[in-house]
Parts: sequence; C-alpha cells; structure tokens
Amino acid sequence: GYPALVERWAGRLRALAVTTRSPGSLAADIGAELPDNKSCALCRASSDAEAAAVDGLAGRLKEEPQSTLDSLSLLCLPHLRRLLAATESGETARALAAREAGMLERTAEDMRRYAIKHDAVRRFLASDEELAAGRSSLAALAGHRNVNTASGTG
Repeated sequence: GYPALVERWAGRLRALAVTTRSPGSLAADIGAELPDNKSCALCRASSDAEAAAVDGLAGRLKEEPQSTLDSLSLLCLPHLRRLLAATESGETARALAAREAGMLERTAEDMRRYAIKHDAVRRFLASDEELAAGRSSLAALAGHRNVNTASGTG
C-alpha cells in the first residue's frame, strides 16, 4: 500500500507545483493534510531548532536557487511544508515541489520493483535503492522519527 500512498503524494505535489500561486499557499495546501502538534514543550523546542535550519536553507534558496535545489536530498513532507512557507519566490517553490514529486515517484517505482523481486525467486536482484525505498518513503511522508518530532509551522 505504501507505493500508492507515495504516488498519491507525488501526484499532489506535481499538481500543486503547476497550479499554486504563492509559496505560502503551496505550504498551506500541503500542511492541510499533515498532522499538527503544538501541545508539547519539547516539540516546540524542536520546532524552533527546525525553523532555524529551514530559514537557513530558505536563505540559500533565495541566493542560489538552482544549485541549492540540486544539492538537496528527499525532504520529508513536514519539513518541505516549512521550507515552502519560508520560500519567497513562487517559481523556486514550484520547482522545489516538482523536484520532490519526481523523487517520490522514483521512490515509489523502487518500492514496486522491490516488491516484484522480493515476491519472486529474484530477490537477489533487488538494488540498494529498492531495498531502502520503503524506509526512505516513510521518512519522506512522515519525517524521521529521531529528527522530526513536530510538524507545526514554527
């Protein structure tokens, strides 16, 4: 079921990248489907630290958008939402969303290929990317359990 969920998010990001007008509304559209946790003091402290890191990345996107986009790995959706909200350029925000959609699509393909190989006698043919696709896609959708403890907007 995870490939379908990852593909759904990839499609949603791709559609938003094409139709959304501003970075704030792009972030709000993504945030509308994510949980929000503001009741814990530790989560708020973590959120403040994350906000500082996101602001730094948003500054890099403003200064050198293409090279910064090229250097990023797959972001989890809670951090993507925060980064989009901090991005000033609509064009850069749409490029970031489209880039994330492409990475999610590739991860979903890896998951499907892994499932085919794992269920068959060809398990030994599974690539490292296919073996890691399930874990990385869950981290992309929900955040890494040891890093992303709050999904608030900071």
